[in-house]
Amino acid sequence: MLPMNKIGIDGGGTGSRMQLVKENCAPQIWESGPLNWSTTPREVFWSNLDRLLSHAPTGSSICACLAGILSDEDALAVSKYIQSHVKDASVSVKPDFCASWRACDNPDAISVISGTGSLICSKFSNQMVKSGGGGFLLGDFGSGTAFGKHLLACLISRKTVPDSAIESINRFFETSDVNQMVKFIYMQSSPASILAKLASLVLGETGSEMSTIVDEVMLPLSAIVLRHAEETGNPNCSGRVYCNGGFWKASPLIKESFDRHLKTLSFEPKMTSLEGAVLLASEI
Repeated sequence: MLPMNKIGIDGGGTGSRMQLVKENCAPQIWESGPLNWSTTPREVFWSNLDRLLSHAPTGSSICACLAGILSDEDALAVSKYIQSHVKDASVSVKPDFCASWRACDNPDAISVISGTGSLICSKFSNQMVKSGGGGFLLGDFGSGTAFGKHLLACLISRKTVPDSAIESINRFFETSDVNQMVKFIYMQSSPASILAKLASLVLGETGSEMSTIVDEVMLPLSAIVLRHAEETGNPNCSGRVYCNGGFWKASPLIKESFDRHLKTLSFEPKMTSLEGAVLLASEI
């Protein structure tokens, strides 16, 4: 008999959420801070996870889908921690992209995650296959972090940036001195989350003036998706590309640019990544 309490946890580099589904009850959702196993400082990671687990009932079926889970050892470490904090829990810890792919509810789906970071995944020969990623230093193309990083790089290299964007950037950093902005970024424990927040703010305030910069940021991501489709045996992307993650919501320009480079329409998933994690919890 399956546990009555299903819990999905969706953790990323900017924040995390947990959904509890009880039989004959409305779902409950709690929020916490970043849960990226690779980039969130360990003390902060455990504190943010504790904040969510304090609401988890005994005997729950829990699937935690977290950014930065790169190996079985990573998953085991988090799984043991959850089991030690939630009595009699059945626990599965997976990379965050598993929840996003499950949320598409399409066995042929290519899930394109763009939030603080970015990743592409699909199922091939009954195995999850991923492309992209790489973290904010080397990859995460087409993500909020990539946009924030590119925006500041344009300022540093004195490329053209719309005046409205410069005003938003100055307000965000409370200075117009680019050197002070750079210093602030390097002083942060999680520079990626700061850059992603900058991206969302600037895109939300500037609109169509950012179209050229958006195109420059989204082109590499669309190229990775096309290569992923070809390498996994089905180069036809039509009707199977789904956009997951918070960065897509920052501005309509992002999806418009991505679809233009991809030469086909992408879709929103049928449910949220958090609901995808809950589905995976029910399948433990």
